[in-house]
Amino acid sequence: MPPEIPPWQIFCIPMAPGGRDGSGVAAECDSVAPYYYLLYRVHHLLLEEQTRLKISDLLLVDVKQCGVETVGSLSECNSIFANMMRGPVYLPKMWRDLNASISNKWNEFVYNHDPLESPDIEKKQIKGIQQLLSMLLIGVVVIVSDFVRGYSKVSANPLIKIDYLKSLIDREIQRRNLTLGTIWNAILSSLDPINVVKEWIFLLWKIGATITLMVPWYIYREVEAMRIYMLIGKIKRNTVAGFLLEYVPVLYGALGECFTGIKLLYTAPRLVAEELFERRSDITEHYLQNVSLCGRKVVSWSEKIRMDELKLVEQGTGRKAGYSNHTPNETEILLAILSKSLQALCYEGDGKIPRMMHLSGRCMLEDYLLGTTNYRTGNSGFISLNLPIASLDQRTLLRSIRYSIAQIRQKQIILNFLTIAQLKHDFLTNALPVVVMKLLMNYLSRRFAVTMTEVIENPNVTERRNLLGHTIKDIIYFRPPQSNTSVSITVQRFNGEVRFACMADSQIGPKHLALTAGFRKHLQNLQDL
Repeated sequence: MPPEIPPWQIFCIPMAPGGRDGSGVAAECDSVAPYYYLLYRVHHLLLEEQTRLKISDLLLVDVKQCGVETVGSLSECNSIFANMMRGPVYLPKMWRDLNASISNKWNEFVYNHDPLESPDIEKKQIKGIQQLLSMLLIGVVVIVSDFVRGYSKVSANPLIKIDYLKSLIDREIQRRNLTLGTIWNAILSSLDPINVVKEWIFLLWKIGATITLMVPWYIYREVEAMRIYMLIGKIKRNTVAGFLLEYVPVLYGALGECFTGIKLLYTAPRLVAEELFERRSDITEHYLQNVSLCGRKVVSWSEKIRMDELKLVEQGTGRKAGYSNHTPNETEILLAILSKSLQALCYEGDGKIPRMMHLSGRCMLEDYLLGTTNYRTGNSGFISLNLPIASLDQRTLLRSIRYSIAQIRQKQIILNFLTIAQLKHDFLTNALPVVVMKLLMNYLSRRFAVTMTEVIENPNVTERRNLLGHTIKDIIYFRPPQSNTSVSITVQRFNGEVRFACMADSQIGPKHLALTAGFRKHLQNLQDL
């Protein structure tokens, strides 16, 4: 912006009843009184400096009306852009059970061998090498755990950290009375012939009692556990049979998940390279990739459609298109409408309709836009979508979209994972040099000249209000296209309604209106299929 223009601007646009909004359709207003739009223009550098500033602050949204329990989650939505990778089931279970088992065994070991924890052990005298080694092991574990917990709290000076470690060692030596005299007495006690004979007699008695008394009892327990499992299907965990019945399937599933992860990592470089850099014969350059961008933006938005209407179209389209096992879902219907809209835009642009078009897509929660969740948890990773454009047959279009979505689930798990890592931890920007990152972004933004953002509505919230107590009736979110991207399309869901919102480079205008003007028309064409 020029220096004489304020970096923070708010435009109040009054709208007369019965007027028309920016999409060229009659404005929806349930009141005879005039209403208005508020247009905010904020310089991006100002937003970067104010890291805590959110869109909800500009819109005066009352974020306190929504409790923590009502905040949505990406894991619960059915968007094609989220939940790309099904989380492991057996590995977390094995990890939890293994941690619990180790923790229980360790606590039992500490109680039986640590005089500081058990009242049954002599605190001033160590009897034998076995107890000495047990106390040394317990002391080492305590020192390491305390040092790890306090490492970040100690000064970064290495000498101070060494002094801190030495103080922990001195503390354990004093607490457990680990002097040279105590250690020497423990060694002599273990080498005493009388004590050696006592230990051997106790060991032989224990072996004999185990063979004659305990082995039959163990066999009876195992047989009884198998009988109970065969009769009522209940597993007794304190038996070997019960342990095997419970954990052999878990181990088998965990091995399967490990092999799946290894295969995924092995094929990841090739799949990522194919999606980002491979030139396909059926995808050629199109009008939106060859526009000379100027940086200024124009916007348009479609009329709203109730979600109930969309569901009726889904059901009717599924029956008429002959889908026996799969009815086109809401996302497939919206992608078909987007395909027809992009076809209309390319026709008005240079008259050439590409067969397919590369799109980048992501989804975000409505709760993020309105300030009830943060950027990392409210945004998904990116995916690449090959959207068919030139298909004239509606049935063929829907089947092609369904196939493209299936390919996403098979090939883009790692790509989605990498973009999530970048989103949450700046993985790529920290790993790559700045020059390489800029070149990569310029290339990818030209390859994916169209980007799509799906805003997920929170089903747990029926009404949003601002700080003045007024109900928020509508929200339109425009995501500015970055770098060489020429068109950014938002699928906006709010208050049980859906619409398209488009932001494009001004060099494309006024042809960008084709992306939103035919929203209802394309939906009706699918309904008449």
